[in-house]
Amino acid sequence: MLDKSLTAKQRDLVRSSFCRIVFEIDMTVDCFYKRLLEQLPDAWPLLDEEEEFRRKRLLRGFARVVAAMEGAAHAAADLGATVIDLGLDVIHRSRVAAAFLKTVEDVLGTSFTPDIENAWRSALGYPEMQRAAA
Repeated sequence: MLDKSLTAKQRDLVRSSFCRIVFEIDMTVDCFYKRLLEQLPDAWPLLDEEEEFRRKRLLRGFARVVAAMEGAAHAAADLGATVIDLGLDVIHRSRVAAAFLKTVEDVLGTSFTPDIENAWRSALGYPEMQRAAA
């Protein structure tokens, strides 16, 4: 069952930008951990892990978002599993989502558009997180 909160166009934008993220995995890993440390400076111990392990874990996190978008669960729920997989507490979900979003922007560069941003925000459950925080 598809996630009904995303339009077909948004799902296509997430899928196509995910392909770019995978293709640019080294840049993606560097950008994500830089952005994560901006959001959560106490996450420095995560950088002590072997790079290949960090790469696989991050790629698995992005893949979970895309898979959840295609399946019955919403990505916001699966993002909690990703946060725990990253070695963080689930209360940091919105900060991890912000790091994911900034990473997509960094990797796509000038190809990053407001439509892509809105698609990833929806896929990450960003609107729900913002409402819950209000």
